[in-house]
Amino acid sequence: MASQLARGALRASKPSLRPTITPTRAALPATTTTTLFHPQLQHAQARYQSGSPQPPQTDPKSKAQSIIDSLPGNSLVSKTAILSSGAAASIFAISNEIYVVNEESVLLFAFLSVCWGIYNYGGPAYSAWADTYKDKMADILQSARKDHKQAVQRRMDSLGAQGEVVETTKNLFEVSKETAQLEAQAYELEQKTALAAEVKSVLESWVRYEGQIKQRQQRELAENVIAKVEKDLENPRVLKQILDQSVAEVENSMLLSNMANTAISSTARLLLLLLLSHHTTALSIPYPDLITRSQSEEAQRLKHQFPVPNLTASALQHIAPSSGSCSLSQYPQECRTATQALPFIQSSFTKYNIMHPAEQAAVVATTAYESRDFKNNVDHYPGAPGKGARNMQEGRYNLEYARHLELYEGEDEEEAARLVEGRDDASFGAAAWFLSTVCVEDVRKGLRKRGEEGWVTYVERCLGADVSDERREYWRRARGVFEQG
Repeated sequence: MASQLARGALRASKPSLRPTITPTRAALPATTTTTLFHPQLQHAQARYQSGSPQPPQTDPKSKAQSIIDSLPGNSLVSKTAILSSGAAASIFAISNEIYVVNEESVLLFAFLSVCWGIYNYGGPAYSAWADTYKDKMADILQSARKDHKQAVQRRMDSLGAQGEVVETTKNLFEVSKETAQLEAQAYELEQKTALAAEVKSVLESWVRYEGQIKQRQQRELAENVIAKVEKDLENPRVLKQILDQSVAEVENSMLLSNMANTAISSTARLLLLLLLSHHTTALSIPYPDLITRSQSEEAQRLKHQFPVPNLTASALQHIAPSSGSCSLSQYPQECRTATQALPFIQSSFTKYNIMHPAEQAAVVATTAYESRDFKNNVDHYPGAPGKGARNMQEGRYNLEYARHLELYEGEDEEEAARLVEGRDDASFGAAAWFLSTVCVEDVRKGLRKRGEEGWVTYVERCLGADVSDERREYWRRARGVFEQG
């Protein structure tokens, strides 16, 4: 644009130069025409055209028609008018130098030619590539749509097989409600069972307490009776009458013992001892010797009726299977083997008059079960204070037992238990002492006469424990040993 302004100013100042420009402009097409038809260029063009694929030939009529159609206008007349008007306007602009044809015009023409060539030759190729890409994308989308449709159909088919899922869910919900109700009922029953067990334990403790009260009352009553009898014995006439009656009763009791009952009447024994105590001087026999002789005769009679079986270490090990060795004991200082425990158990039978086989079996089974085959002497779990000995009796019983053995006179249950546990004869004799002292006479009679039912009563009422399968197995093994003996 700057060159046009410069040329305009030059033409205005030098009009003589204006004719010389025209030949130059005319020479430019000639030079171009000459260059285009140079033999070497023609040869190269022919070689290029021969080596490259020829574009498809088009009909000249259709090409002309396409050019006409590309012109603006709705009809041939309008198109011709528009084309003529455009040519006239171009000639007018060039002739009046409104538009000057120069090198910029050549550049514009070349640019427009390039754009036209790109449009005519590159356009179809791009259109073909675009169509191919579009078809490819369409195929991909169609394939994806088809796959999605197949996946949805497969899912629908799979869900179709679960057509009864609603009904199944309802049934499962009903089952879950029923399960919850059963669990609630089970929990309620469990609580009731625990409460019943607790009530039972309390009642049994009261029974034991009442038994002790009765024993104390009986002891006090016996002391009062003895005091009254001793007072009455000061009368010689009463003394002679009682002596004759006692002798007759002893004779009758001995006669009945040979037939059915072997136990001498406790009243007769008491009166006989009282009479002998008042006549020790006349008979020249010391009173303690008479008592010792009476107890010895009673023990010999019981031994003769219910002799202590020939209990051996192997038989004791049969009752307590793991008592043959202490190598696996968690508390080796407390463990005793069957051989070590045997003499203490046998001596406890004699010491506390445990002569019936059923009572002996109950004592040995309790000792073996509670001490884990003589391996434990202390309650390690849950570790109740004062609880221990080989029968794992409670602290209050260990205190009473220690006082009975004259080992302790205080009130500390743990100290009493420690003293009992420190002596094997005391620890192994605790179960026999418990049966002879704490358990009421009805329980002992049940052990002698009612078999397993009596043993269950002994465990529940006297020991205050539950009858487990393991405890029952210990008792059955012990009963087999003592019944065979």
